[in-house]
Amino acid sequence: MSSALPAYSQPTSIQLPQMEDLRILTHQPQLAEFAQAIRERRQPACTVTDGRRVLKVLDAFIKSERTGGPVRIS
Repeated sequence: MSSALPAYSQPTSIQLPQMEDLRILTHQPQLAEFAQAIRERRQPACTVTDGRRVLKVLDAFIKSERTGGPVRIS
């Protein structure tokens, strides 16, 4: 529910499509945990900080592949 957006002032259900798409299947547990955290008004298991760390590692991986050398992650 949102007090900022009138369209979402009532509880909203998000249903994942029933597909064989691996992108959906691999993220389904994370999305379910995120939704549960919202319902319980708590921090999700994977935080924004965790996501940023993962992106730094992935960016370093790509840079290392391109340059052929090690990359320091700060």
